[in-house]
Amino acid sequence: MVESMTGYGRSALKLKKRSLVVEVKSVNSKFLEIKNHLPKEFSDFDSKVTALIKKHFARGVIDMFLSEPAKAADKSSSMIDYERARAFYNEARKLQKSLKLSGELDVNTILRYREIAFQPNGEKERINFSILEKALTAALGKLKGMRRKEGAHLEKDIRSRLSKIADLTGKIDEN
Repeated sequence: MVESMTGYGRSALKLKKRSLVVEVKSVNSKFLEIKNHLPKEFSDFDSKVTALIKKHFARGVIDMFLSEPAKAADKSSSMIDYERARAFYNEARKLQKSLKLSGELDVNTILRYREIAFQPNGEKERINFSILEKALTAALGKLKGMRRKEGAHLEKDIRSRLSKIADLTGKIDEN
């Protein structure tokens, strides 16, 4: 069976307090190249994710993305420490003036700092690899299915073209 190297698979994981999305895409390559895009809190899983992908595929460039969809903010608790944001802004402006630095200080710059923008409601639910493994395995299965489906289309096309070539070759031999 012919298998394409191009495909996509997605899996969503709902837990008590969080949701995660695993997306895997692949494109053609002679060798296997795996690129994991994991949030910092999951960086310890990088080698395990790579090993799991290697069990399923031997060729192609495979990008794996793990993300956590943003929830609507809880109206009862702010995700921004306004006092720290003001202090940071004022100190940054002083620094800019004293060092005669150009550039704009915008909201995106300020919100990059965890001390200013943070998760409400305290601790996040911890996730162990076995939970992530289930979602990743499901996404890899969908990717493999898509690669097989595309491969079947490629095989049909190749067989059709070979048949036409054989017919034309026969006509050349007759002449």
